[in-house]
Amino acid sequence: MKVDTCFIAAIFAVLPTVLMGAKTPPSPMDYQAPVYPEALLDSGKDGMAKITFTVNERGLVEDPVVAEASEPEFGESALAAVREWRFRPGTEDDVAISMKVSLPFQFTASPENKINAALHRKVFKVIDETIVPAKDLDSRPVVATRKRVPYPAALKGSGTEERITLAVVIGPDGLIYNPEIIKYTVKEFYIPALVTAAQWTFEPPMKDGKPTYAQFDLTIWVMEGDMPAGRGETGRKTPPPSN
Repeated sequence: MKVDTCFIAAIFAVLPTVLMGAKTPPSPMDYQAPVYPEALLDSGKDGMAKITFTVNERGLVEDPVVAEASEPEFGESALAAVREWRFRPGTEDDVAISMKVSLPFQFTASPENKINAALHRKVFKVIDETIVPAKDLDSRPVVATRKRVPYPAALKGSGTEERITLAVVIGPDGLIYNPEIIKYTVKEFYIPALVTAAQWTFEPPMKDGKPTYAQFDLTIWVMEGDMPAGRGETGRKTPPPSN
């Protein structure tokens, strides 16, 4: 998981404004974006770091230090990356000179890690056990708890609605894992639908009388106002208790 290289390119486009006394700023020749720190993956945090360093006459980085960081791990990651960078040196009157640079970096957690953090569990994870197709289960999956997708504030009053299809894995514990949207058109629905799907629960899927992981296609409606009867239905409902 890396910092967006387009962001880095944009930063270098404005380097003359952050360099001191440079007529021609250094330009990157060989660089790698910092990686999102593994220690913060479960936090789902976004953040920033600012690294100050000198680009010498040979285009090498000297004396890089963390000038600012929202989390120490972001500073360490940015610092490790910058140490390996190589530049075309800055010049003054066409002569290569050393120049001091102060460069900011933005770190953005993936949607998957944000969802893991928000729901306080590993919604997205590697599953090494056999995942059984829904059609091969002893019976069709039974919904225990369903959630409705919160309508995005940006679309309030628009009446926009959509039926979204997700591929999910139902665990032996009845929880949803690794939801993946396979059909949608309205981008504002994407993250809310993923978060909502991860909160659905099912009766444990069974294969040959034993709980198992199961692959299932989940359909969720996103709409403003009350949900008409029959919308948002997927899977069998948990039967009412007998008297």
